[in-house]
Amino acid sequence: MRTAPLATLLALLLFAGRAQATSNFPPAMQTDLSLKAAPQCALCHTDGSAGGRGTVNTPFGISVRSHGLVAYDTTSLQTALTAMAADGTDSDGDCIPDITELKDGTNPNVADSGKTCGPPVTATTDLPGYGCGAHIAPTSSPGASWIGASSLLGLLVIATRRRRARRSVCRGGRA
Repeated sequence: MRTAPLATLLALLLFAGRAQATSNFPPAMQTDLSLKAAPQCALCHTDGSAGGRGTVNTPFGISVRSHGLVAYDTTSLQTALTAMAADGTDSDGDCIPDITELKDGTNPNVADSGKTCGPPVTATTDLPGYGCGAHIAPTSSPGASWIGASSLLGLLVIATRRRRARRSVCRGGRA
């Protein structure tokens, strides 16, 4: 058994530091959108600090992820921001597109226009679920369960016959 690679992997998992936010995104957003200042981490991260894996759950963060954002990939950020501008993404449902809010210095996570054009984006309804909570609905037809049950029954019959044949050989041909 190869324990050295396993031990190394376990050590890395145990002693690895907390994943940090993608620090190159705020200045890239500032440049791409010609903003006066780089956005704060809380624009995308729900913990409001330096972020970390699994904390990109604000309405704006969810929207930018759903437009193809990949961690540390500024090209994917630029592509996502361009797509959000083109389709008028409004993460907080206040009738003002996210990109317009960023350029105006307002928060695309907070509906502050007094209007509502739709519900805010949420992680539970607008992104596919991954991990333990994810559920993939079966795509089988109603007859598929019958086919599966009959196949299982057939395998059971074959196994029983083989077992009986072995017993017969072991007992000298007597059944």
